Amino acid sequence: MFIHIKRINQARVTPSAPLCLFTFIALLALSVLAPVSSSSPANFDKPLHDVEIDWFYMNTFPLVDLWGPVSVWTLLIFITVSLTLLPFIPWPARNRLATAVVDPEYCNGCGWCATDCPFEAIQMGQHEMRKNRRQAFVTTDACVSCGICVGSCPSVTPFKSVHKSDTGIAMPDSDTTAILTNIRKRVVSTKSEKPILLFGCAHGTDVSRFENQDVVTQQFECLGQLPPSYIDFLCRKENISKVLLTGCATGNCYQRLGNEIEAERIARNRYPHLRYLDARKKVEQLWVGAGREDNIQRKIEEARCDRKLAS
Repeated sequence: MFIHIKRINQARVTPSAPLCLFTFIALLALSVLAPVSSSSPANFDKPLHDVEIDWFYMNTFPLVDLWGPVSVWTLLIFITVSLTLLPFIPWPARNRLATAVVDPEYCNGCGWCATDCPFEAIQMGQHEMRKNRRQAFVTTDACVSCGICVGSCPSVTPFKSVHKSDTGIAMPDSDTTAILTNIRKRVVSTKSEKPILLFGCAHGTDVSRFENQDVVTQQFECLGQLPPSYIDFLCRKENISKVLLTGCATGNCYQRLGNEIEAERIARNRYPHLRYLDARKKVEQLWVGAGREDNIQRKIEEARCDRKLAS
């Protein structure tokens, strides 16, 4: 356990409350239906004959009789060593997105990306171009391409007057400027004067199925990749009626902390956060995970009702 914890930062070792409750009930039911019975108390006045073996707690003892102690100990040591070395086995490389890339010219050394990265893949060091300034550096072996760092970077904002597409950190496979441009085009093409925006993550419910005449959807690798400034900008420029955020279930984020980080940004408890109060009032969060299309559809219908009442 120590080796695994040292290799995985921010690991969750405490089971969730529902899992603990279910395990307790299961063990309680098992103890009632099939209680463990003990042998009678030892009587030293009588010679010892047969000793019953509990196959659950003493399962190796019959193997000692069959194979001998050397073989059993060899097997146990082999299993222990194999499980210990399992995290270090070089498995075949999987197709993955390109890792985050830092642009020193636009990195201001704020450190927000390093603070937010759930995998400790970003460290701060001496700036490559500016003396006595800091800069972010990405450890590619630790980066999982979640994009949370992009959502953290203050340079990723559409409110800039120049160099709008130039950012301190970016995902090569996901151009946030192009994503925003595409969203605006789809918003303009909708038949609603006040459309609904639905943002989701690649590991939650597929939000693209909800796109229609008054709902515009966008899916990120992780919702933590969504810069709050984009919500501010779209609510101000495109007359959005409601912004729905959905993704992995609370406490079960595929990228560990993506939904928690985004929720804190929306609540103005984490930088960068929403700047405008009117935009924050339009945001609703629904962290339900995959397979909960009914919950999302219900939220969309509620948003339509609210829009109708407000008009």
